[in-house]
Amino acid sequence: MKKLLLGLFIATTLFASCGSDCELTELDEIILGEWTLNGSDITFNADGTMDDPDNVFEAEINGVSLQDKTYTLDGNSTINIKSSSEDPPASLSFSYEVTEYDCDEIKMTAFILTLTLKRK
Repeated sequence: MKKLLLGLFIATTLFASCGSDCELTELDEIILGEWTLNGSDITFNADGTMDDPDNVFEAEINGVSLQDKTYTLDGNSTINIKSSSEDPPASLSFSYEVTEYDCDEIKMTAFILTLTLKRK
C-alpha cells in the first residue's frame, strides 16, 4: 500500500510539474505564436508579420480593406499594429498599451477597449 501511495505521489508530482513552466519574461519572446481573441485566431511571427485571417484588427481606408498586418513592440509596454495594402498603397497604425502579460495571456488597452489575447 505504501508503494502504491508513493507511486501515485510521484506520478502526480511529475504531471503537475510538466504544466506551463514558462521561463520567458520579455514580451518580445512571449508574443510569438498562436493566440485567440474573442474566438478568432491570430499568429504573431518572429519576422514582425501577423496572420489575422478573421481580420480581428480590421482597418479600412476609403473602402479599401487593409489586410497585410505587421507589429512592433515598444519594450514590454506597447504593441503597435500596422495594417496596410499595396494596391492602392495605404496604411493605418494602432497602438495598444500592454497592462499585464504572462506566457498564456496578454491584456492590452486602446482607448476604452480592453482586449485579452489567450495562448492557443
